Amino acid sequence: RGQRGGRGAGGRQPKAATSGGGGWLAGIGAGARLSPLNAPGLELDAIADEGDDSALEIDVSKALMSVYRVASCIAIGMVMSYVSVVPRNAPHALYNRKYKQNMAVLAAAIAPTILLGSVVFDPDRLNLNSMIKVFHGAFTTGYVTCFALQILQATVYRLAIFSWLEPGLIQTLTDPPSNVPLPAIPWIFRDAAYRTVRRPAALTLFISEVAVDCLGGPLIEEAVKLWVLTRAKVLPDKAEAKYASVHTYLGYMLASAMGLKMADNLRRVSLYTRPMHHQRTFFAFARGIFPLHELCAALTAMQLAKRDILGRKWSTARVLAPAVLLHLMGNFRGKKPLFKWASVTPWVEMQLQAWSTSDDAPPTKVIMNGCMGLFWLSLLVRVLIHLCRRYYGINKDQRRALRIERYTAWQNSERGVGAGAGAGAGAG
Repeated sequence: RGQRGGRGAGGRQPKAATSGGGGWLAGIGAGARLSPLNAPGLELDAIADEGDDSALEIDVSKALMSVYRVASCIAIGMVMSYVSVVPRNAPHALYNRKYKQNMAVLAAAIAPTILLGSVVFDPDRLNLNSMIKVFHGAFTTGYVTCFALQILQATVYRLAIFSWLEPGLIQTLTDPPSNVPLPAIPWIFRDAAYRTVRRPAALTLFISEVAVDCLGGPLIEEAVKLWVLTRAKVLPDKAEAKYASVHTYLGYMLASAMGLKMADNLRRVSLYTRPMHHQRTFFAFARGIFPLHELCAALTAMQLAKRDILGRKWSTARVLAPAVLLHLMGNFRGKKPLFKWASVTPWVEMQLQAWSTSDDAPPTKVIMNGCMGLFWLSLLVRVLIHLCRRYYGINKDQRRALRIERYTAWQNSERGVGAGAGAGAGAG
């Protein structure tokens, strides 16, 4: 070791600092690799010291943690498949057979997510351990946080709208003999004991549902995706961001969206098990394909890349604005927020109104539903095209900015050399 020249004390070159969570690493058990656009002067030791096992131990620990996270997600899916068997009192042989059928249906919902992740993953710009970390964080902590925040905002929004438009109803429910606690008022109208109480007017219910589903719900879901990504600390530091790749932001943001989406899909597919529920496998596969969460996450990733890579001084609200707007449109079209446990019209959530049209519906209704579905599909395609242009546009602007930076540094060095030579000639 001591004979290796130029390696300093200990016989090793100092490794370049990487972002938290190993965002620059290239996969499970792999060594560190930097982006081709990385900062000048940052070099890595290409060959690890054979006698030093510390790097190997760190990689193994990350790999084992990734295996644990994947196994925990699979275990949650297996438990949901088992408890969602209908009927609950079926004989053991029938119960186990239906449990296996539920597992196959859940696999159909998971398959599109795995395919998208394999397509997006690039070992030169993304780290598999970090992607699993972000995915698991969104699947567990992110989903629970989003669910709780949406329950809270639904309570606050509905109470505010009821107090504004139906003050008499609030007074009736809080006074004896009802004595309903104020936070429980938005949730009691489904209870049989309160069905005789005057319900809010149709306009009041419509305004409250639009506020909850189309304003609060999208904002919370997109903010939670960004919070999960920030909490994982896998993005480059601010000093290194301008040398990072936009694909790094896109991959990790998509991992956050896929984790949140898979948790929601597993729950909704597990609830779609009644005898009257038809085409369960196609329903699960269609839920996995429906790309609203991924497109919203990609919009946020592009905004993040512009802010960090190109140095735009943008607030978090501006970073989330495009994704919240698209998510708002999807919820207005029928997609349900996470906190709504089960949907009466599950096919409408995926904008498949034409598929769920009854067999005896008139031709005008079938044609109208089909046209609305095609219009929404065309909008999503336009968003995808916009994302592709933005992706390559950010890459182009980044290369231009780095060329200008290198040219400016070269000019400054030439001026310094010229000034030094002039000073030397004057002294002579």
